[in-house]
Amino acid sequence: MEQNGEIEGGASNRRIGSRYATILFPTIMAITMSFVMSLVITFIRLGFRPQLMSAWLTTFAIGAPVAIPTAILVSPFAQRLARAAHRPKFTPLLIPAIMVIMMSLTMSFVMTIIRLGFAANLIPTWLNAFTIGLIIGLPTAILIAPQVKRLVGYLTGA
Repeated sequence: MEQNGEIEGGASNRRIGSRYATILFPTIMAITMSFVMSLVITFIRLGFRPQLMSAWLTTFAIGAPVAIPTAILVSPFAQRLARAAHRPKFTPLLIPAIMVIMMSLTMSFVMTIIRLGFAANLIPTWLNAFTIGLIIGLPTAILIAPQVKRLVGYLTGA
């Protein structure tokens, strides 16, 4: 019989310990954001072509490992900054927005260097990619953050 999240014998029905919630939220956000952003940016660059799927998955495979540690490192800073704004009703918007800005900066920079190397047009190309990343990332993050928060709460009991 289950009571208050406990199963008979005292075992919890949580799948992951609550101490991992602070790592799990930015990780899921980063994976989801990388998935969506890499698809849209690859589509903008290539259009519907036979190589779209392989190019997208390659971009995602490069972007996710960059985005995950960035999100994990930026998440505590984003939470502190959002709380410092003293506007609790905007906190759910500020945290994902700050995370997207930092993830877009980092991911677009790494992806631009991979694509161009340290070419003369690196900075303008990077800033263009960053702008596209923000345009795609901000609404996506604001839409998915509540669902990710619920999922992390369900998985960790936090």
